[in-house]
Formats: sequence, C-alpha cells, structure tokens
Amino acid sequence: MELYPEHISQLITKYLTGELTIKEEELLDTWLEDPYNELQFNKIVDSNLFLTKVDQYKKYDSSKAFNNVMKKQGKPYRTWLSYAAVIVLPLGIAFGLLSKSFLDTNEFSSPLADTEPVSNEVLLSTQEGNYILGKTDTTLSIGNMHLQTDKEHLSYSTGSMPIEKEKLVYNILQTPKGVKYKVVLSDGTNVWLNSETKFRYPVSFITNKREVFIEEGEAFFDVTSNKEKPFVVNFNEKKIEVLGTEFNVKSYDDEDYDLVTLVEGSIKLISEHNNIEMIPNQQAIISHSNDNVQMKAVEGALYAAWKDNVYLYKNQPLNTIIRDLERDFDIRVFYQNQDLKNEKFSLKISRKLPFEAIFSAIEKTHEIDIDIKDNNVILKKK
Repeated sequence: MELYPEHISQLITKYLTGELTIKEEELLDTWLEDPYNELQFNKIVDSNLFLTKVDQYKKYDSSKAFNNVMKKQGKPYRTWLSYAAVIVLPLGIAFGLLSKSFLDTNEFSSPLADTEPVSNEVLLSTQEGNYILGKTDTTLSIGNMHLQTDKEHLSYSTGSMPIEKEKLVYNILQTPKGVKYKVVLSDGTNVWLNSETKFRYPVSFITNKREVFIEEGEAFFDVTSNKEKPFVVNFNEKKIEVLGTEFNVKSYDDEDYDLVTLVEGSIKLISEHNNIEMIPNQQAIISHSNDNVQMKAVEGALYAAWKDNVYLYKNQPLNTIIRDLERDFDIRVFYQNQDLKNEKFSLKISRKLPFEAIFSAIEKTHEIDIDIKDNNVILKKK
C-alpha cells in the first residue's frame, strides 16, 4: 500500500494519541524502516516541537496549512515530512490531552533533561533455566509445549508428541521498569503484563482448575471460557474466580491498596473477609492495611488502556499518575507542595512518547511548574 502524505499525517496523529490499530501500527513501522523517515518522525514527536505547536494552536489556520503542504507535494516525497508537523500536532490537538486547560498559553520554562532508556529485557524463568525475551524472535520447547516469542509477546502451544505422564510445571515472567509484555497461555487466555510485574503460571493446565499467580505488579486478563476448568488468579493473599471474561488486577507492594477492575463478564473476588461477585464497570479497592474492600462504578476501559500503550486517566489524583510514570521511567519525583498529590487530573497520551514530552504535556496543561535535573523531577504549584 502506497502511503500518501495525508496518510502519514493521520498515522502519526493516532500514534501521538495512542489510537493506532494493529494494522495501522504495521503500516507506520513499515514506513519507518526508511532511516530518513525515522529521523523526520523523531523530530515531529520531539517534546520541544510539541510545546511550540501547542503555543501556536490558538493562532493556527489548519486549512491554510494543509493547502500549503499539499502544494509542496510536487517536491520529492521524502521532503514532505519536514512540513508534516504543521498539520500533525494541531490536527490531533497535540497529544490529545483531556484537560480542562488545554488552551492555556502560559510559557514553558523548565529545562528538560535526557534520560537513559530503560531495558526492554523480559525474564522468563523455567525449570531448564532462564531466558531473556524482548530482543529477538525465539522458539523453545518445554516438555510437550512449544514456546514462540518475539519482542512483545510469548505464546504456548501443545506439541504433537504425546507424553506418558504430565506434571504441573510453572514458568515465571518478569517485566522490567517501563516494559509491558503479553503472554498467551496454553488454554488461549491472553495476559498483558505491565511494568515491573512478576507473573507465575503453569506451562500446561492439567488439574481441574486453571490457577495463576500475580506475585507483584499489574496484569490484564482476557480469559478463554472453559466451564470444566474455572480460571483462578491469585494475588496478595486474595483470589479471583472466573469462567471467561476481561478484567484488570493492579497489585504493587508500594501502593496502599490493590485494584480489581472488571471490564466484561463476571468475576468473584475472594479474600479472608470478603466474597464479592462483580459486574462490568465495577472496581474493587482493597486496602493493604486491613483487607477492607470498597466498591465503586468506573469506566472499565480507563483501566485497560495501558495494555494498548496509552496513558489514560480521568479525574485521577496526580500521585496516581506519577506513580505509574515512576514505574515506567528511571526517575524520582518530589513534591514541593504536598497537596498537589491529591489534585485531580485528566490525561490521554501515548506511552511510547519520550519521558520529557509526557511531563511537558502535564506542565503545559495544568497549573504546575516542573523542574527536571538528571533523573530527579520536582513538582510545584505555579
């Protein structure tokens, strides 16, 4: 498929707002195989350019800009992208922030520092040894199971050779800071693991229930239905029972509570003092201190967006957003004004963007000054 300038503009806009479909992402990746295109793309998503475009937005004439760009199509195709930023960022309303003050024009003055990229190495622990995933495509065999891996996911499938006596064997997947990874279990269940997550699961489900363990972190489940074998998720001395559904579990040791959010279907949350059946768009907030559970209605999609590489928050405390950013980047965040932690923010932005651009967006659209030095970030009220 030939990609015309307007197609590239749309693809990059969707990239910035985290709305690319799988097919569109493949098209963009193919286009970026050209080193020149990749260079120009990096310029477009540069955080400083983003800020400039936001400042210009109120004076922006999209029709005039588009016509000017179309006139330049007479030039070689490659040269077009140098003009693409003129339409791309305003067309997508920059990063598509859901903010009450998007059109605020206060000048940005905080310096931006380069940060070291995080490792994308995912650790798979098996009885045969440890394997580093996330770099190259790999095929492994464990007993009668075939494992196929690539940079973003691992899948299990049953081999053709029968085995006389099968035993329960566990694998462990661990994601580092800033990396999410998908595993397709032997029953076809899809599990997305978020940053700094440790997930233990059987290579093959041979008992009367399919039981897995979140030992730390966050995971989204799309469970394959099997009435004969209920699916059970264990986390922090609690468990979830399900036949087939979609839900998210967030359980980090450094948080004050665990979150279980049901997107589709039904689940049963079981703990020492609770036995609760949940319905879609319902969230259980479980205190780490006393096992107390609070239930509330939510938009389930907000808590599943991370698996599609999108930061998506609606009226969330700033501290919630910052904790997620700290897990995804090698940074330390400090509050000069402690009451900032509980102020509510809304945000939609691609997780694939540079760390600096995300903080720049937060600063530009909210009443906050952000100072960055090395890997330290200081937040203060304007």
